[in-house]
Amino acid sequence: ASSQWLDYLAPIASVYLKLLKLTIIPLTFSTIVASFAQYENFALMKRLILHTLGWFLLTALFASSIGIIIASIFHLGANLSLNSPHQYLANSMPSVLNTFMDMVPTNIIGQIAEGKVIPVILFAIFFGLALSATGANAKLVGQFFSEFSQVMFKITRVIIRLSPIGIFVLMAQVSNKYGLSSLLPLIEFILAIYLACILQLFVYLVLLMLVARLSPIKFIRGFFPAMATAFSTSSSMGTLPVTMECLIDNLKIRCNIVGFVAPLGANMKMDACGAIFPAMVSILTAHLFHIDLGLQQYILIFVLATIAAFCTVGMPGTALMSATFVLVGLGLPLEGLAIVLGIDRIVDMMRTVTNVTGTATCSILVNKTVADYQHVSQ
Repeated sequence: ASSQWLDYLAPIASVYLKLLKLTIIPLTFSTIVASFAQYENFALMKRLILHTLGWFLLTALFASSIGIIIASIFHLGANLSLNSPHQYLANSMPSVLNTFMDMVPTNIIGQIAEGKVIPVILFAIFFGLALSATGANAKLVGQFFSEFSQVMFKITRVIIRLSPIGIFVLMAQVSNKYGLSSLLPLIEFILAIYLACILQLFVYLVLLMLVARLSPIKFIRGFFPAMATAFSTSSSMGTLPVTMECLIDNLKIRCNIVGFVAPLGANMKMDACGAIFPAMVSILTAHLFHIDLGLQQYILIFVLATIAAFCTVGMPGTALMSATFVLVGLGLPLEGLAIVLGIDRIVDMMRTVTNVTGTATCSILVNKTVADYQHVSQ
């Protein structure tokens, strides 16, 4: 009976997710174009890009370290066996060149239809830079995209009013699907992932206090709607409209900063999926197969997990692909990943909260450091 009423409510969650996805491309494109069109100082634009990538890298380094430390403390995999009904067939990993080429804008309409957001972001950056370089002759075009982005934010705010209903239905579906009995064999792994993500969230809060002088309570209060949406949807891209709305409306971060950092972070800022999770799965696999890891192997896990946070952008199943990348790089068997497949949705909820909060943190940090630079340069 409980699943029957969920079947009736399922379309509500589906509509909510589709409405969120509806705004992603037009909101992302218009805000990035409007953001770059406002910059007439190319040195400031360079500063924006370098600061964004710098904060992305720093937080990824923290995430890799936390994943390794927590997995080692829990000694993950020591009490598990290979009697798992799940099988993991690894997809062939694309080469770095193919990944890069897939990001380059070609037929932008076709890439939008295929759901490839990175090419849209790059095209928006090129378009915005061209607008800025054109100057007064393109003022009307820049004004159009600025006003268009405001319209998209208005639409987003209307959709976000449906969040309590959509989140409730999504959480009910997850609770109905996963019973306690299916979670017990891997409860230690679930707790370890959640603890690692909580520690990473703590790192974000410390950075916000030290660099941006922002109270953790103020940040959590302002950003909580995005965190709740991320937890229920397990989608960084699906949460992007809520992320941007919370940063701009609640935390008063400049629109031109959010318009660049947030969409980029939703595609290549995977601290939990790309760094924490692969590091922990690697150590679990080593323990499971009684493979001793030395200092050199731990350093390799650290480096590969940090790279993995960036190298699987725009791909479905980011966490599984990132874990495959690290396992293959270490020469570890992929059967270790098959062990945790059954509870991936449960851990993905917390992973997504961490990814989205990391993007928001970097947006705030860039807002602070770029603003300080602009003030000094003046």
